[in-house]
Amino acid sequence: ESRRIIPQVYTFDEFHAVREQGWENIMLGLYKMKYPDATVIAFLKENHVSYISIPKERVLSTKIAEKIIGLGQNIVIVPHPVNDPTEVRELRRKIFRSPADRTPRSEC
Repeated sequence: ESRRIIPQVYTFDEFHAVREQGWENIMLGLYKMKYPDATVIAFLKENHVSYISIPKERVLSTKIAEKIIGLGQNIVIVPHPVNDPTEVRELRRKIFRSPADRTPRSEC
């Protein structure tokens, strides 16, 4: 069933091409993109992105997660790779606004 498949794209052009094929839920991967946070946020404001995968180093070293959350679009943030329980806790603190906030935003 196509609702269980989420295509991942690595450029804005790929995103538009996949959207034109009729996909609603698309994961935007920032691994190959070298765009600054402001460019990514501007794209997210203009396009319906369901999921975004971000290198964990970028989540931890910038405010991109907070900016995405601030858009209020409930985009699921997927930091990657995460292989250590300590990293999971650190990423959860960075992504969730407070310990009481358990709105699904992250797949870490």
